[in-house]
Amino acid sequence: DSAIVCGGILIVILSFKGLDPDGTVHKD
Repeated sequence: DSAIVCGGILIVILSFKGLDPDGTVHKD
């Protein structure tokens, strides 16, 4: 299902930006 693919891509993008799935930002 394309929705699952889009969801997976979104998680990857958020992880790449240093974000958790819930949207919190990790700052050192």
